[in-house]
Amino acid sequence: MVRRNVLVACTLGLLVALAPSARAAQPVEGYRSADNRVGCVMYQGFNADGNAVKCGRRGSSRALLLTGDGAARRASWRWPAKQLGSLFFRARPGQTLYLTGGTAKLQGDVNTLRCTFARSSVQCLNASGDGIAVSRSGTRRSHT
Repeated sequence: MVRRNVLVACTLGLLVALAPSARAAQPVEGYRSADNRVGCVMYQGFNADGNAVKCGRRGSSRALLLTGDGAARRASWRWPAKQLGSLFFRARPGQTLYLTGGTAKLQGDVNTLRCTFARSSVQCLNASGDGIAVSRSGTRRSHT
């Protein structure tokens, strides 16, 4: 009986130690358009599909969240300059950032979550062809 209790206690302890934490993903870094009206924030290890990106307009409380795979969904939004500080970078118009690992890369492929910036807008796509487009006039979901 004692042996059984010890075995159960060890098994429970192992399950607790190996269980994933319930901590929400934190923003790693952010990027903004050249005119400072549209911004995106990258979340590393957001879910089982990997990284995610949330993009919105300055002054708006609504944004779209796009994960590494699957459709975009609505999300709350605050302009991230204060929260991210020096990790909120200006993206050059025409630049595509591939959001892999803990920081954006300048090279990647269509299987990677990626965002292409214009002067006052951004378009992000994931591996499944789902995407978001954010401009100073609005936000929309897309599928290619």
